[in-house]
Amino acid sequence: MNIGRGQEMHVTYVEGFRVSAFEGEFGRHIAVFHPVDDFPALRRRITENGGEIKEPLRPTPHQRFFFREPVNGFVFEVIDQTREPR
Repeated sequence: MNIGRGQEMHVTYVEGFRVSAFEGEFGRHIAVFHPVDDFPALRRRITENGGEIKEPLRPTPHQRFFFREPVNGFVFEVIDQTREPR
């Protein structure tokens, strides 16, 4: 899946793979940083490719969102790359 600016996300099908019940904001997920000005276009690309957008359950001072990819059900967190580091 092309996520923009020359970046790709590769999703692989594995026969018999089962997603953990702990995939999500408060469980296992993969976090990536992305330019916030491209969030609307990225969200569109995700949904056009079968991904499911999930809004955060807890507030943060920076913009972010989650999505579940359609092949294996992994959850990704997309975080504003300009956020203040902790």
